[in-house]
Amino acid sequence: MAYIKIINPDEAHGDLKQVYDELEMQPGSELAEINGVFSLEPTLLKARMLTSSAVGGVYGTTDFDSRKAELIATVVSSINRCRY
Repeated sequence: MAYIKIINPDEAHGDLKQVYDELEMQPGSELAEINGVFSLEPTLLKARMLTSSAVGGVYGTTDFDSRKAELIATVVSSINRCRY
């Protein structure tokens, strides 16, 4: 199994702390584990944030409530055999 070092928010400083702080200020935001994968490269984490917000956040812009969007995402991931 691969191992990727993750710097947690309470251990972060400098550029990474700034990016983590920006993530925490977003409405309904919590640091998802997938974001921690980018912790060794704050520039990439920032780019991921910008890309995600440019396409409408996690679920895009829809009329679905969050439960329905999560259900659809789960079914699609299952169909695609995605373990994430």
